[in-house]
Amino acid sequence: MFSEATPKLLQAICEETGWQVGLIWRVDVNSQVLCSGGLWHRTSDDQQEWDRLYEQYSFRKGEGLPGRVWEARTPLWIKNLASDPSFPRQPVAAQLGLQGGFAFPIPFHDEILGVMEFFSEQVRKPDTDLLQMMLTAGRQIGLAMERWRSEENLRESEERYRIVGDTATDGIFTIDQEDVIRYANPSAERIFGYGSGELLGKLLTDLIPERYRSRHLDGIRHYSETETPRIGWSGVTLPGLQRSGQEIPLELSFGVYKKRNGEFFFTGIARDISERVRTEKEKAMLLESEKAARLEATLANEAKDQFLATLSHEMRTPMTAILGWSRMLAVGGLDEETLAMAVDAIQKSAKAQAQLIEDVLDVSRIVAGKVTLEERSVRLPTVIQSAVDMIMPSVEEKRISLVTHIDASVPPILGDQTRLQQILWNLVGNAVKFTPEEGQIEVRLDRGGTSARVQVRDSGQGMDKDFLPHVFERFRQAEQSTTRSYGGLGLGLAIVKHLVELHGGSISADSEGPGKGSTFTVLLPVDRAVTRAVTGNPSGAREAQVENAIFSDLTGVRALVVDDDSETRTLVDTVLSRCGAEVDHAADAETALQLVDENDYDVVISDIAMPRKDGFFLIEKIRSRDKNLGSHLPCLALTASAIGKARELTLAAGFDDYRRKPIEPVDLALVVRQIAQRSRKHR
Repeated sequence: MFSEATPKLLQAICEETGWQVGLIWRVDVNSQVLCSGGLWHRTSDDQQEWDRLYEQYSFRKGEGLPGRVWEARTPLWIKNLASDPSFPRQPVAAQLGLQGGFAFPIPFHDEILGVMEFFSEQVRKPDTDLLQMMLTAGRQIGLAMERWRSEENLRESEERYRIVGDTATDGIFTIDQEDVIRYANPSAERIFGYGSGELLGKLLTDLIPERYRSRHLDGIRHYSETETPRIGWSGVTLPGLQRSGQEIPLELSFGVYKKRNGEFFFTGIARDISERVRTEKEKAMLLESEKAARLEATLANEAKDQFLATLSHEMRTPMTAILGWSRMLAVGGLDEETLAMAVDAIQKSAKAQAQLIEDVLDVSRIVAGKVTLEERSVRLPTVIQSAVDMIMPSVEEKRISLVTHIDASVPPILGDQTRLQQILWNLVGNAVKFTPEEGQIEVRLDRGGTSARVQVRDSGQGMDKDFLPHVFERFRQAEQSTTRSYGGLGLGLAIVKHLVELHGGSISADSEGPGKGSTFTVLLPVDRAVTRAVTGNPSGAREAQVENAIFSDLTGVRALVVDDDSETRTLVDTVLSRCGAEVDHAADAETALQLVDENDYDVVISDIAMPRKDGFFLIEKIRSRDKNLGSHLPCLALTASAIGKARELTLAAGFDDYRRKPIEPVDLALVVRQIAQRSRKHR
């Protein structure tokens, strides 16, 4: 550095020319003054005094000998310091025994970089040759000072760049024309999963997914040949490839510089935007959820208004017949045939109105969670036959062909016979209602795995595919207009669904479309034993249900429960353990993945919304693992999401089944048993 070299330079000049003291003053560009830049004197006895005196001075243009040389840009000689009125340091010079002196500028092109001063203990006459020689030397020193200054600026710049690179949170890397990484800061190493210094010498293509590599190399080649980029180099979003092989979303910006020899270097800044992408995905899901919720609320309000209008119509229609014929009976004078017709009309209207009232009351009980079951051993063939017998008059009236296929080997189930009969009567009655004259209805009972399966199939009106998901909802009917062909409130199937679920079963509907008939399938568990009646509140006391129920046999099943909510983990653990399963649990996706790698599970039950890594991240990793191992680990999504397409999203992500919280213990045990069996089939 220049500051380290100046004492030796001053010493060399002093010893060559016979002067006792040499000083150098450097121009401070910011303050525009000459300040100390170096000092040498022949004797070292007064070193501290020399340094103190030297450090306390600075000069502006025209001030003192250095300032005058700076301003005049030419050497100056003072024969006798004591007699020179423009030398303000006379007292100091006298104290140190200095008599004569001279100074010359240090130029660089049109700029004065500094001034050099020399003093002698003798009065010395001006030496023109010496001044000329020092003027020439000043130019050489100026060149050296500028070079030193440039090197110092370069070192400072490099140090600043190093500090910025080391402390930047974004990854910074530099590659040459051959795609070789010449520099990578710590953040780049962290983003791509490498240790300190491990990226140096590697190819940048190693950090790019294979499908983008040829495009990247073509871009380098194109720029080297044309010095123009093919695409914009600011804020480019591309995936990066970590050392583990996992892809991560990155935002990239590039710059390029060209050396004098024509060689190009490209510098990139990489920002990991995984959290941003995740946030945008969550916002999109929330927006979709909000739209779905608004649509659902709108449809629900419309359905409720339509239901009230339908209720009014359906209640008034039988009431009109009852009041009208009652008045006619009171007036009297009716013949026997008309009298019989009046009584029959009043009875039919009263029954219809009673059924309407009962349906409304049932829905009210369901909403309040007050539907109870009086459970005992029930034979389903008896229930089915009873329902068929009750509906036969209507069947015969429409000349419908109704056939039954009953598997007598289906064992009794635990249930409420009255409510089971209500389920069958509604389903068969619905089939009769929507089947045209001389149509066909088939009622079938058989065994489906661990369940008794009841199917009611008709050749009637059928349903549109868009309506199927809503067929069991309250206030929903396929026909909603005043010109609808069929009466009723549309509450029957909603009541049926709730009663089936109270029995620990499930119901589904299927139709190939309008005019192609419908099929309703009910599954009721045959291995279910309940010690006492349970209430119909699906979101009620889950702990009481668990305490008083034994569900599907899960002996030999090993399950992993993944949920950040400890109460949910405990509940699911308790339900599955009561059924004989061996249960592990994890509070986050990372722990779950570690357990999956270390253990052999039959089923994984996972929440979707979890901190840091969600259920979608977990299923993606599990399915990737399955692909590598050639296996399939059944996974059940258990989520509180209210998004209308939640089921479709989870199944598309790779889950085998989906249940929305809160889930009834009976349903949980049943679905776990069903999908756990798939695991054993793949072994």
